[in-house]
Amino acid sequence: MVNAYHKISLFNKEIFIPKVPLRDYVEIFIVPDKKQGIIELRFWWDNQLVHTLIYPIKDFPSVHF
Repeated sequence: MVNAYHKISLFNKEIFIPKVPLRDYVEIFIVPDKKQGIIELRFWWDNQLVHTLIYPIKDFPSVHF
């Protein structure tokens, strides 16, 4: 959920999400790219891509399924 400052918290990082009404939910898609060592975060609201970010893969914890 986007807080009153248009931010969300993900893995102890505060991320600014523009274009989303306050206190509304966003969907987050995490797309890893092991070859380049990055993770792309895609933020969707109301069936629209509203923001993307790229972080180094080492900044996020490993996930095992």
